[in-house]
Amino acid sequence: MVDGKTVVVDKDRPKTNSSCRTLPMVAPFETLLLGMRAEQEENRRVCGSAYCTDYLDYVYVDALGSRITPNHISDRFPAVLKKNVLEKSAFTTSATPAPRCSMPTG
Repeated sequence: MVDGKTVVVDKDRPKTNSSCRTLPMVAPFETLLLGMRAEQEENRRVCGSAYCTDYLDYVYVDALGSRITPNHISDRFPAVLKKNVLEKSAFTTSATPAPRCSMPTG
């Protein structure tokens, strides 16, 4: 934080060398990413000069080309729960795999 505001630092590398991995591109993700790219290109065409071109190399941008912040999901998670009349929980709790949650307690 700088002067009470969150500052996002762009880095083109992971925090540690052990986080640097190469994974195969599986068909479902390739389809998803190509669809996102096509949608971004269409948004850029439709929005013209209003489209932000600062983040063209980013995958996850909004309809006007602005970067989605790292806290986007966790900041909006409580509203999604409320809208869908779901029990209040932390986003990280919801990410726990189901098999682990269903293990018998002893």
